[in-house]
Amino acid sequence: HIVPLASGARAALGVEQLIVASAAEQALVRHFAQRYVHARCLEDATLAPLLGDKRAREATGLRPLTLEDVAEHAHPPSEPPPDAWLRALWAAVAARAEADAAE
Repeated sequence: HIVPLASGARAALGVEQLIVASAAEQALVRHFAQRYVHARCLEDATLAPLLGDKRAREATGLRPLTLEDVAEHAHPPSEPPPDAWLRALWAAVAARAEADAAE
């Protein structure tokens, strides 16, 4: 099974660990750009439920972006961080915390 990556490449599931993250999360944490499953996959009626299912992700070598990833790798585009970037960061943190709590 092949999935499109955010980088424009394609990758086989189960070969290397790929990361599932929303477009907003991907924009904040560019560190994993070569490993992100394309965000449009999260909008697909067939793929979205699979990508959101913990057991399906584990079986296919996928993992969600974690709060630890965000804390370690989210870097603002400038100092001080723009207000819009800070709002996006905290929205992503809140969404990820909510998703983690649901699992």
